[in-house]
Amino acid sequence: MQSPSLPPCKYGSKCYRKNLAHLAQYSHPSSAAAGHTKRERQDSVGDSEPTSKRRRNDSCSDASLSADPIVPTATGESQTSEDSGAPATQSCQEEAAAAPTTAAAAACGGDDELDDSGDDNASEERDEPVDFKSCPHYTPGDAASRNEIADWLKNVYGQSFPDDFFHLWDICSARCIEPKDALRLLLGVQLVGPYDFLAGLFADDALFTAKSVHLHSRYYYDPPEFMTVLAMKRGSLQHWGYFRDSPDDQPEFVAANDAQPGGPIVPVASNIVATVVDLCEKALSKSNDKTEITRLKKLLAEIERHAQENSYSIDRKSVDRARSRKVVARPLNRIGIVVPYDKKQDVGYRPLPMSNGKLKTLLDKIAAATSRAEREKYSDDLQEMVTFIQFANDECDYGMGLELGVDLFAHGSPVFHSMMRHLLPTAYDLLGRDLFAKIVRLHISNRKHLPGVIPS
Repeated sequence: MQSPSLPPCKYGSKCYRKNLAHLAQYSHPSSAAAGHTKRERQDSVGDSEPTSKRRRNDSCSDASLSADPIVPTATGESQTSEDSGAPATQSCQEEAAAAPTTAAAAACGGDDELDDSGDDNASEERDEPVDFKSCPHYTPGDAASRNEIADWLKNVYGQSFPDDFFHLWDICSARCIEPKDALRLLLGVQLVGPYDFLAGLFADDALFTAKSVHLHSRYYYDPPEFMTVLAMKRGSLQHWGYFRDSPDDQPEFVAANDAQPGGPIVPVASNIVATVVDLCEKALSKSNDKTEITRLKKLLAEIERHAQENSYSIDRKSVDRARSRKVVARPLNRIGIVVPYDKKQDVGYRPLPMSNGKLKTLLDKIAAATSRAEREKYSDDLQEMVTFIQFANDECDYGMGLELGVDLFAHGSPVFHSMMRHLLPTAYDLLGRDLFAKIVRLHISNRKHLPGVIPS
């Protein structure tokens, strides 16, 4: 039982701190008296909560998930509690009165976010030209050369490429002297992104660098988890790409993205060949042209024969079912986020204290504000969430920061770029997804140049 003489915590029943040092210094209302659900103010700390269920700073046994809470400063630079001279267990009163509110106000109040002139750690990294001379030649259907080019692409991208990536190239190579254009006339799509390396598109480009790799064929609303490999070429921003939750994983599925503000990223098929089958069947259902129907059926027959000969599936049913069991939240882009989560200890993720609908409305108001004063008027709830995320990171619930970062990313307004630049790389670094942190830094710094509809 807490002593009644303790000073009250500023956040009361909404306080996210659970470490014992904080609980010993400040009093909190009991969770029963607060009368809120976990979704409304998750993890209320009070007398009614058993000490055994309170998460502590040392509850993260995995060293790779341990890190000091990162405190944004008014300059936009990240600073840990160790750097700032503040102990990791400082009170929520002290933390809320210090940098988070100021940083959030700066992140939401700037009028020149399109310049992206804030802190960007990626700019400090060496950017070497890609060594195209070492790129092996790929002979369609040859397993040895496939393994060689797969290893080269993995070294360039930092991510693995599945066999179906090469199967589609093989199918297109048999249809056209320029494989990347083999589907252009019939389906209106073109093979892009890493396929351009197979086509030798940049072989003589000395300016194509390691950073260029991660921006090539990347659209405005493509998160780091999304790698574009197929794009519509008939006046549309529709594109398809491999989606994976960690750069160390094989792709979970191929998803579609229409590059619209808040537009959903939609799982389509288990692999890229099955995605082309899906496009063929949709085209067949809409076509009344006998010649086009014949050509589409011929392509489907070629794909089915190739799949049988090489023993891979082109099934498109329930591609997201297995992953759905691992998804801890569905941000505004609706594709979901997956983070390590221990249900027994309730460590790894805590939900945002606001529904998607209310958050979207809030972000719309902030983005539409015509003055700094008006923008700051709507920013209190967002600033509070940034403060809560720092507490969550301190207690190993890294998914919370990732969720809000993805929400801001999916909303798309340049007003939030400064805040995204802090939230997303921090979340990816804490989750051990360093490559995604690098990609999102590059993306935000170059976002105004990427194809996609920018919210007004």
